Amino acid sequence: MWVFAVLNTLWLSIATIFQLTVIDQLATAWPRPNLILVSLTIWLILRGWSRISYWVLGLSLILDCLSFYTFGSQTVVWLISLGLTNLLLINFFTNKSLYAFSGLIISATIFQTFILAFLGDGWSKINWWTEFVGQIVANWLLMVVLYFLIKWLDNRLNPLFLSKNRQYGK
Repeated sequence: MWVFAVLNTLWLSIATIFQLTVIDQLATAWPRPNLILVSLTIWLILRGWSRISYWVLGLSLILDCLSFYTFGSQTVVWLISLGLTNLLLINFFTNKSLYAFSGLIISATIFQTFILAFLGDGWSKINWWTEFVGQIVANWLLMVVLYFLIKWLDNRLNPLFLSKNRQYGK
């Protein structure tokens, strides 16, 4: 249990540092994926809200200290966007297919972008629409790479009817 907590902390720390120092500094012509959002959404799908909520709260408080928004806004944004994504996961995207992962990462990106735009000055940018679509595409491509990496490493993403170990009537 402690090993997973240490690995999760290490991964989120590396993802946060890489997001804030490298990805956010790319030129505006490049689509900028949100590595933190993709990681937390995949963890939400694989582990559930009860295990991920503490990670979301802790990471959003750290991002509150580092962001230029008012204190507490990142916590609100992350909790609402991943909470709404969790509602979609429970009610609509119940399996762990590529389509479910795609729908959830796209909806999480939409939720986070719109909530940040309402809290800040996201609507006043001239090319906010192209950045928004670029981020959706970049997050989706990153999610596809991570999905197939997880599927290659672990067999739990295969649907039940494709399982080789399924036993009928026993």
